[in-house]
Amino acid sequence: MIELGRRVTAAELLEAHASRTRFYQQATAFMRPYDLLLTPAMACAAWSWERPPAEVDGQPVQQVAGGRWPLMYPFNLTGWPAASVPCGFTPDGLPVGLQIVAPWHRDAACLRAAAAFEEVAPWAHRRPPTASATSALDIQAQRAKSVVQQSLQFLPPS
Repeated sequence: MIELGRRVTAAELLEAHASRTRFYQQATAFMRPYDLLLTPAMACAAWSWERPPAEVDGQPVQQVAGGRWPLMYPFNLTGWPAASVPCGFTPDGLPVGLQIVAPWHRDAACLRAAAAFEEVAPWAHRRPPTASATSALDIQAQRAKSVVQQSLQFLPPS
């Protein structure tokens, strides 16, 4: 990610800001007649925490910021409040999420809608299947070691 950032030119950065502004204006125009926008939280059902999906519905998934959560990422660009709540479960018992989005500065409306949905569709009593604690900790330790090793390559030589 750091290396990608280093390759961005000033002109590319300015164009990215202009693109974000255009997207914000389009999203604002679309949202104007609505109080809330409801979308799936993800483009697919939950995946193993050990490995993200390489593709969804036959399409490759970008392995960069926003690539794995294309329905959530746009609202990070707008700064609008959004909440994700479980709205069901797959046949394997994995959660399926509902994203609730409100216009800018309408945080209370977003949170009220999330609370109301949870009240009529309680889910806290259900838990998805989990891996054994030992294997989960082993995998987390391996990931942490890998992240540290990758990060060290970006440090200047001492």
